[in-house]
Amino acid sequence: MYDLEISDEQIRKILKRNGFNYRKLNYKFIKADEKQKSSFIENFKELIDDKKGTLVFQDEMRSKLHPRKGRRWTRETKPFMKTECSHKGTYVVGGVAPDKGKTYTTTNEKFNANVFINFLILLLSSINGQINLVIDNSPIHHSKKVREFLEKHPRINIICLPKYSPEMNPQENFWNYVRKKFLNNKLFGSVEEMAEAVKNFIKSIPKKEVKSICSYEYLLREKG
Repeated sequence: MYDLEISDEQIRKILKRNGFNYRKLNYKFIKADEKQKSSFIENFKELIDDKKGTLVFQDEMRSKLHPRKGRRWTRETKPFMKTECSHKGTYVVGGVAPDKGKTYTTTNEKFNANVFINFLILLLSSINGQINLVIDNSPIHHSKKVREFLEKHPRINIICLPKYSPEMNPQENFWNYVRKKFLNNKLFGSVEEMAEAVKNFIKSIPKKEVKSICSYEYLLREKG
């Protein structure tokens, strides 16, 4: 009926004028329980109001020798990055105390109950007083060996995130920062070299930056 041609740029402008934005999609986990999330938020707000102990969010990230692809400035039409496609890697077990801007990090080629307990020992040796540790529902975190360790160390108060709710853990934001600012486009000669480099990079991040990356203010704004 109409002999019209519209360019991609014209379509973009029309969509913008009508309130559309070109955004990256986020996951919404269909198994997440909204009631559990609301309950967690209410309890979390009470914990913050009490101001007892040090609040630490924990999570682990696996990084492989096969490098992550990122962007870079280049004159090349199609830039390449050399890789042996090795799937060897290291687990970075990390915790962040947003209020203090402090990080706690260990690395290991495996992730099991013993590795997690070593992380808990790091927290106990680094923090005085009560530790309010927010963790996800990984079976390793709740294994018999870990439960027995926690019974002997009541200074650690465990707070479990709702299932399928990684967006409620600021440590996830920290991992995204590490990937984007450090791991993307990086090639390492060995797992040991990578593990040491990641730990050194994390140590180099200023406390002010850590506080900004891992702020949990968005949780306090959530409606319970």
